Amino acid sequence: MWHLQIVPHAGPALAGELYGATAEKGLAHCVRALELAPESIGLRFGCGVSLLAVGRGAYGRQAAELLRAALRLPPRGSCSAKRNGCSARLAVPPTSFGLQLDETPPCA
Repeated sequence: MWHLQIVPHAGPALAGELYGATAEKGLAHCVRALELAPESIGLRFGCGVSLLAVGRGAYGRQAAELLRAALRLPPRGSCSAKRNGCSARLAVPPTSFGLQLDETPPCA
């Protein structure tokens, strides 16, 4: 995910030249990480938001899919059921990024 975070800040040319970072590598790393941790809400959210930062036009569809998947996953962890009755609610709503997901997060 580091690649996805450095590219929008440094720009694609500088990120690639100085750090070897590209959006494509970042996406590949997210795919691999999700293979290893398919139930990770945080990973799906982080990759989705990072893809949006790289470019909604190029990666908007993948970002929306990751954010939708994060919303569908059940909350996990000992404190998740205690927080406001529904831990799956995102602190930053997807509409803040210009996405309309048309889904309500599942509540425990």
